[in-house]
Amino acid sequence: MVAARGALAAWRTESRLQLPACYGAPERGVPWVTYPGLFAGGGLDVMTAALLRALPTPPVKGAILDACCGSGVIAAALRARAGAQLDIHLLDADAVALDAARANVPTAARVFLCDGWPDTASAFPKKGKPKKYEWIVSNPPVHHGQPDDF
Repeated sequence: MVAARGALAAWRTESRLQLPACYGAPERGVPWVTYPGLFAGGGLDVMTAALLRALPTPPVKGAILDACCGSGVIAAALRARAGAQLDIHLLDADAVALDAARANVPTAARVFLCDGWPDTASAFPKKGKPKKYEWIVSNPPVHHGQPDDF
């Protein structure tokens, strides 16, 4: 019998994530937080790795939205490559994934818990208008044989 785990923190796993070499992350990887049930086990899947290798150099200033961010792999890679001046926003419909993403990308400027574009004035307190993004990057989990729900 498995002992009951009450709080989310009891399910937390800490490891290291190895980003593609072109992102300048340490050889030993970066500290990484995951939880059971996250896409790709909360790690770097083959298609996200391919996407990261194909992306041009990100802007060093401006804002990037990591849509369907999961545990924050894309955002963390872009932060490692572009530096601290990049304004990173995270968006996901999974509160547990966002908990991991907040831990993995603690410098994220905004975090949106929603299943689509947040178009409410409360999401954008300055004049109620959305931020202009230089990039919107995503590798949403689309599974063969499962109905799509975008």
